[in-house]
Amino acid sequence: MKIYNWEKQLSQIAPQVYSPYDGSGTQRIFFRSAKGCYLYGEDDKDYIDFVNGKGSVMIGHNADVVNQAIIRMLQENKSNYTGPNELIVTLTEQIQRGVQINQPKIAFYGTGTAACRAAVGAARAATGKKIILSAGYHGWDPMWDIWDKELLEINDEKMINFFFIPELLEKIIANHKNDIALLIISPDYTYIKKETLLQIIEMCHIYNIIVCCDDVKQGFRYRYGSSLEQITNKSIDMYTFSKGLANGHRISCLIGRADIMQNTKYYTFTSFYDMVSITAASATLKFMENQCVYEKIIKQGTNLLKLLKNICKDSKLPIEVNGSGPVFHFVFGTDELQNAFYREAVSHGICFYEGDNQCLSWSFNDTVLKEFIRRFTETIETLINNFHRLKNTNVTIERTFLSAWNMIDGATDTLPIEQRITLINKYNLK
Repeated sequence: MKIYNWEKQLSQIAPQVYSPYDGSGTQRIFFRSAKGCYLYGEDDKDYIDFVNGKGSVMIGHNADVVNQAIIRMLQENKSNYTGPNELIVTLTEQIQRGVQINQPKIAFYGTGTAACRAAVGAARAATGKKIILSAGYHGWDPMWDIWDKELLEINDEKMINFFFIPELLEKIIANHKNDIALLIISPDYTYIKKETLLQIIEMCHIYNIIVCCDDVKQGFRYRYGSSLEQITNKSIDMYTFSKGLANGHRISCLIGRADIMQNTKYYTFTSFYDMVSITAASATLKFMENQCVYEKIIKQGTNLLKLLKNICKDSKLPIEVNGSGPVFHFVFGTDELQNAFYREAVSHGICFYEGDNQCLSWSFNDTVLKEFIRRFTETIETLINNFHRLKNTNVTIERTFLSAWNMIDGATDTLPIEQRITLINKYNLK
C-alpha cells in the first residue's frame, strides 16, 4: 500500500476546493484510476463516487461510449484547433433542441465561468447598459465579488446581488430600471420554490430586462435541456450550460436569442475548436437521450433518497437529506458532526462532495446501490457511537439556511424574508 504525505505531494499545486480525507483526517487520497461509479486510490481501496467531477460526470467515469467516440475521431484525424467541422455543427443542433428559443445561436467556451462572463458582455453590448442583477453562483470571476459591499450596493463591476429575494429585486429595479443590462440566476430546485422563480422572471418581462439562466450545474441534468422552462413554463433569453454536456470533459456554452448572441462574435478562446470536448459532448448527449438516462437517474435517485432518509431518521442524529434524486444535499446539526460524517464516509469507501451537492451518475446501478447502503450504514453507525449526545436533537432552520447557502450561494425559501436578510448581514453571506 502506498502512503502519501499529501502536504508534501501537493505543495506545488494551488489549494483545491475538493480532495477527500482518508479515515485519519490527516492524509489525502491520491486516485490512480476510475470506472463507472468507482474511484480507485493509490491506497488500494475503491470508493463509490458522488462528487463525479462536481456533478459533471453524468454517465460514469470513463464511459465506453464517450471514450470510443473520441478514439474514432482521433483515428480519423478530425481533431483540429483552427476551424469548424461537422462535429461542432452536430453538437450545436443537439443543444439547440434543448431550449425554447426561436432560432437560437450558440457560442462555446471552456468553462461555465467563461460562458457567464460572455452572457454579461453580450447583454451589455446589445442594450448599451451596464448594471447586472445576479442571484446564485456564476463562477470565480472577480466581477461577482461583493464581500466589502452593503446589501444591494453595486460593486465595481456594476453588479448587484438580490439573493433570489423578489422583494429586493423589485427595489433594485425601481432604483436602476433604465440602466439594467441583464439579470442572471443559477436556479436551485432543492431550496428555491417555483413561485420565487416565476416572480423573478415575470418581473423582468414587465420591465423588458434580458434574462439569462446560468444552468451550468442544473442544465441537461433532470431532462434534455433546461428544467427552468419545464418548471416555470416561461421562456427566457439566454442559457449557459456545461456540467451536463460532456461527461466531465471541459466544455461550456452560451445559447440565446440571435440579436443578443451576435455580440459574442469575438468572445472566443484558444481551443475554441477542441474536437475532443466537442466529440465527448455530442456522444454524451446522444447517449443520455437515446438510453433514457434522465429517467433512470431520477428513478434510481428517488429510491436512493428514500433509503438515505430512513437510515438518517433511524439514527436519531440531526442529519437531513434534501433533494430530488439526481442532486441531493446533506444538512447537519453541528459542524463537528458534519466534518466527522465526511471523514467517516471516506474511510468506509464513499466520496461525497464535502458540504455541497451530491450527484448521481447513470452507472449507479442496483449492485452499486446495495454496496453503497452497506457502507453508508456503517458510516452512520460509527457516528451514532461517537455522537450519542446529539441523539434526538434536530437540525435548525438556520442550519438548513446556511447549508443551502453553501450549495447555491443564494438565499433560500426556508425562512421569511426578514430573517433571510438578517442572516445574510449577520454572516456576511456575500
